Amino acid sequence: MILFVILNILKEIAAFQPEFVESISNVSVPVGRDATFTCHVRHLGGYRVGWLKADTKAIQAIHENVITHNSRVTVSHLDQNTWNLHIRAVTEEDRGGYMCQLNTDPMKSQIGYLDVVIPPDFVTEDTSSDVIVPEGSAVRLTCR
Repeated sequence: MILFVILNILKEIAAFQPEFVESISNVSVPVGRDATFTCHVRHLGGYRVGWLKADTKAIQAIHENVITHNSRVTVSHLDQNTWNLHIRAVTEEDRGGYMCQLNTDPMKSQIGYLDVVIPPDFVTEDTSSDVIVPEGSAVRLTCR
């Protein structure tokens, strides 16, 4: 009987372990814009959410506290289920994976990737200006 009670208690504890509700979405933004990763969890309880830069293992934040010295990084949460990592004015160096971790045993984690795109730069002296041509006529445009 005691074994049965212990097994039921263990099942209940396991049922309320933190877990991810959905995957972190990858983010693609132009250089200089802001990026946000969102980590959705349930049953967080007394556990903590952490954010790391996956390739360097550099800790970005633990729960509500920003650890990195990068002033462009902040964290927020809407409730105990939705945790955000914000990176303002992204640079090419910010590109890579960002890991959301739960301090369970064993640790649970998932990664979202940031792609920083560089918009094209048009050289105006070698680019065609406005052209008006009759319908059906041939035209040559140059873009650099």
